Amino acid sequence: MMAECTPKHSMNRWQVGIILLVGLFLGALLLTVALAVRRVSPVVATDYYQRGLHYDRERVRETQGERLGWRLSTEQHGPLLRLRLKDGAGRPVTGGEGEFFVETLAGVTAGAGSLPLAEEGGGWYGVRLPPAAAAGARGRVTIGTTDASISRRVAVLP
Repeated sequence: MMAECTPKHSMNRWQVGIILLVGLFLGALLLTVALAVRRVSPVVATDYYQRGLHYDRERVRETQGERLGWRLSTEQHGPLLRLRLKDGAGRPVTGGEGEFFVETLAGVTAGAGSLPLAEEGGGWYGVRLPPAAAAGARGRVTIGTTDASISRRVAVLP
């Protein structure tokens, strides 16, 4: 006579493996969500949406600045960052506005925001840096008029 095979009510290893895999996935998902909620990325600019709205217009202005041969030179005197804007013929460009968008402070991505540049006359523009930026910063300077602009990366040395 043959012995009857009765099904066992315990789970086999495939069922256990699938349950562990789903549990591992859910744990990783919860960890990712928790990290995303607690840490705000400093890489995204605070005015990201506004910059995106005017991207095409800014590209046209930058192209016009290149066509005019605009050149930007920088000087640093302690906490004062000075920039000189000249056209292709070497004449100063006046009547512009600008900003220094700080990307890193002392090597740490900080997203410190932008500092407005003040026109000093004769094509010179300047900004007084806060102590943290004067101790070393990297960012982008943009200066322009209504028709043209120039944008360059700048490093402030401590």
